[in-house]
Amino acid sequence: MFLPPEIEEALAAVCLEGVPADRQSAVEDLVGCHPQWAAAILALAADLVAVTALLETASVAPEPVELREIGGHRVVRMLGEGAFGAVYLCRQQSPVVRDVAVKVLRAGWVDRRVLARFEAERQLLAELSHPTITQVYDAGVLADGRPFLVMEYIDGLPITAFCAARQLPLRQRLELFVRVCRGVAHANARGIVHR
Repeated sequence: MFLPPEIEEALAAVCLEGVPADRQSAVEDLVGCHPQWAAAILALAADLVAVTALLETASVAPEPVELREIGGHRVVRMLGEGAFGAVYLCRQQSPVVRDVAVKVLRAGWVDRRVLARFEAERQLLAELSHPTITQVYDAGVLADGRPFLVMEYIDGLPITAFCAARQLPLRQRLELFVRVCRGVAHANARGIVHR
């Protein structure tokens, strides 16, 4: 169930920017004003509070050790890092040799709720089949309990840099945008919301 944007914004302000001691009563006030959205408000509030706690933890807990191998894939370099984890360029050696992208949950974030979300995400991604969405090859768990997801690696530029480098006219840029939107719509139809 999707909340109206004004309720989402109010809830985000309360849970992400508000004083922690005031959160509960502010969430209860929102539920009182919008009883038809009670379940969705409470679920999103719990998620936002969990994210806030994780972000606070992450800001003081860097990765403890540099990863050299993930599930039998040799780490080449880190491609990017977000609030919840990192994506690495890895080299798969067996049964075929190829470059892969491996997403690993951040150290210190392995609790039941986060693990369940990560596992649900990787299962949903594994079931997707669309030309604009990378394929999932494998998944597993590191020795420290962190889950990982092995995906197709696409070596390329961000779409904005791609368009700029080729000086694409507006029509071609819009055609690319429509292709991306079709991939997002495919994922949305299967329960994945990209934020």
